[in-house]
Amino acid sequence: MASQSEVAAQPGPLIALHINSMASGGAEKMRLVIARELLRRGYRVDLVLCQTKGEYMAQIPEGVRVVDLKAPRTVNSLLPMVKYLRETKPDLMISSLGYHNTVAVLANRLAGKPTRVFVTQHNNLSSQSSQTGQAKLGLVPLLYRFVLPMADGVLAVSKGIADDMAKVAGFPRERINVLYNPAAPENLEAQAAEPVDDPFFDTDEPVVLAIGRLHAQKGFDTLIAAFAELAARRPARLAICGVGALEAPLKAQVQALGLDDRVKFLGFQANPAKYLRRADLFVLSSRFEGFGNVLVEALACGTPTVSTDCPHGPAEILENGRYGLLPPVDDVSALAKAMADTLDNPLPSQLLVDRGLEFSPEKVVDRYLAVVRPRAA
Repeated sequence: MASQSEVAAQPGPLIALHINSMASGGAEKMRLVIARELLRRGYRVDLVLCQTKGEYMAQIPEGVRVVDLKAPRTVNSLLPMVKYLRETKPDLMISSLGYHNTVAVLANRLAGKPTRVFVTQHNNLSSQSSQTGQAKLGLVPLLYRFVLPMADGVLAVSKGIADDMAKVAGFPRERINVLYNPAAPENLEAQAAEPVDDPFFDTDEPVVLAIGRLHAQKGFDTLIAAFAELAARRPARLAICGVGALEAPLKAQVQALGLDDRVKFLGFQANPAKYLRRADLFVLSSRFEGFGNVLVEALACGTPTVSTDCPHGPAEILENGRYGLLPPVDDVSALAKAMADTLDNPLPSQLLVDRGLEFSPEKVVDRYLAVVRPRAA
C-alpha cells in the first residue's frame, strides 16, 4: 500500500471506490465504469478491495490504484480499512454492498473521520436474504439502522431499492439519493462490433440471449422452462452467458427437456456486448434485482428486451413496458408469450438505443458528482 505522502504528492482529488472483489457481478462492473469516467475527468481513483481476485481484475483501467486489504472475510477488513483511511485520507469514499458499507462507515469513524463516506445499496434488502438462502444477509438491515446515520450520504441504484431500504432499515427516504448505474459504457459500440466466432449464432433461427450469474436470483430455471414452451411452437435458440453454482442443475434441466441442441451455456464472457448485438432478443428472468445493468446494455445495443417485472429496477429502465414487455416473476407461460410477442413485433432499434444511452457514464457520473460533491479536479 502506498504511503499517505506518496498519494498526496500526486495531483487531483482522490476518490476511493470500495467493494469486496472484482467478481463477475453488476456492482463490480459498474465500479470499473465509474472509475474510468472519473479518471477521464482528472480525478485520482483508488479501488479498495477486500480481496484482489475475480473475473474483472483484468479490466481494471490503467491509472486506477488497487488497494488490497487482504481480508478473506468482511470483518477482517475493518482494521486494514482504518489504516488505509488514516494514511491516505481520500477526499471521498463510495462503498458498495451491505457489510462492506458497514465496514467503511465504522472504519472512517475509528480513523477520526478523515474522509466523506457514501454507501451504496445495489440490491433489494427485503429479498436478498430470503430468496438467496444467505441468512446472514438478514443482519444487514439491523446494521444499517446503526451505521447509516453516521454516513455522509446514502445512495440507491433505483427508486424501488431506495423505497425498500427506507422501509426495512428504518432510514428516512428523503435522505436516500437515487443514482442509476452507468450501464451503457462509452466503448459499447466498439465492443458490440467485435465478431462472434460461434456457429451457434450462425443461423436463420432467432437467438434468445440471457446474461447473469447462474444463481437462484436470476431465475434461469424459469427462463429455460419458458424457452421450452417457445421452442415447441417455433424454431429458436437460447444462449446463456454466466457462471455460478447452479450450472449443473440448469444443464440437467435442459437435458431433461430435450433441448441440448437448442440451448448453449457460454460461460463467463468479458465482452457480452458482441453477443447482445447478434441476439434477436435479450431476456432478464430475475426474481429480484437492484437495477438490471445488462438490461441497459441490451437496449444500448438496440436489442429487443423482455424482463420479469421483478423488484426493483427493470420497470424503471423499461418505463413500465414502453421499452420492453414485463411479464410477472416465475410465470413460465407469460414469459414464453412475452418472448414470442417481442420476436414477432420488435420495437425500433434506434428507440431502444436512445433509451439505453440515457444511462451513459458521462450522464450518470454528472449526477454522481452533483450529489457527492468532491473538490473540483
